[in-house]
Order: sequence, then structure tokens, then C-alpha cells
Amino acid sequence: GKGFVQFSCLPGRRYEFHLVGQRYEANEIVAERGQSRAAVVVVLIGTSLDSAGLERQLLDCVDDDDDDADRSGSSAGDPTREFRAMIEQDKRFCLQEELPWPTGVAFGLRGSYGSFGVLDPDLIEAANRELAARLSKYSLFSLLSGPKIQVDCSGMKAEDVHRWRDALGKETFVVLSNLIDPAAQQMYRGGT
Repeated sequence: GKGFVQFSCLPGRRYEFHLVGQRYEANEIVAERGQSRAAVVVVLIGTSLDSAGLERQLLDCVDDDDDDADRSGSSAGDPTREFRAMIEQDKRFCLQEELPWPTGVAFGLRGSYGSFGVLDPDLIEAANRELAARLSKYSLFSLLSGPKIQVDCSGMKAEDVHRWRDALGKETFVVLSNLIDPAAQQMYRGGT
């Protein structure tokens, strides 16, 4: 699948969406001044697709609610606060102080790892992109905006935060381990 999407929890922002198998990416598109923002468009290509089923699933994703209702979900256990605390405690990440939306958490790899060295900004951004892509195989939804990974905690439960913790632990280890190899650094930067 490929296309352009918007999310109700991120009004005024538009994302380029790519889906291959279970892996997806959604990267923010920064519009040039005067450039119009087209409607949401998604193209799905495949064989033996259940078009009626896909149409129902896509329509279920449409948010027709025009009010600014609180999207934070249940106040019991406050998943946004729990998710933020998890990221703050993990010294591999830096937390973005200003939230992009009320139930959102934005973070990225810190880039400074003591005796292991320091990553330059381009490599940090590439590693965050790779980390977000690797997390998608766990069906954990995140968005990229520059060098930061953004997560919407609305509707999250305690077990979802634990799933994130486990996946971040595994996949961050893989991404950072790969960065030891100069060839992998080139791959993350988009080189050959």
C-alpha cells in the first residue's frame, strides 16, 4: 500500500504512507508555502485482495468526529504518563519536552553512548527511521517527524506500554549494534 494520510490526533499534518507486508512507514510531509494539501489517497496493489473487506477496514479508520473531545482514553493508569516515564528512564533515548498533541510522546535515540561514541545528527535520524520501521513488525504504530519518533498513547492500556517496552528493548539493541559496523552506517545513511 502507498498513499497520503492524515490523522485526527494530528490536525493540519499530512503523512506519506508505505506498507509492504506487515512493515509500514508514515513520514510527515512538510508542505511548501502556497502548496495545497490534497485529500487522503491510499492505493493498494496485490493479488486475491478482498476489496469489500479492505474497504470496510479503511472506512473504519475514518474519524467523522468533528469535536475536540478528550482523546486520552481512561484516566486509570494514564498510559501517556507511563509511556513518557518509560522513555525518560531509558538512557538510550531523549524525550522531546513539548508534546505534539495531548496524548502524544515524541522521542529519539540520544546519540551519545559514553565510551561507545557519539552519532552525528544524520546517523541519529537514519537510526530513528530504522527503529520506527523495525517496530512496525510488532504492529506498534509510530510516526516520524524529522529525527523524532512520535507515539499516540490514546487508547493504550498497561499491556500496550509493556509491548512497547519489550519491542524497544529488542529493536534498539539491534539498531545500535548494527551501528558499530561502518558498512551498516552507510546502509542507514542510504549509501551502498
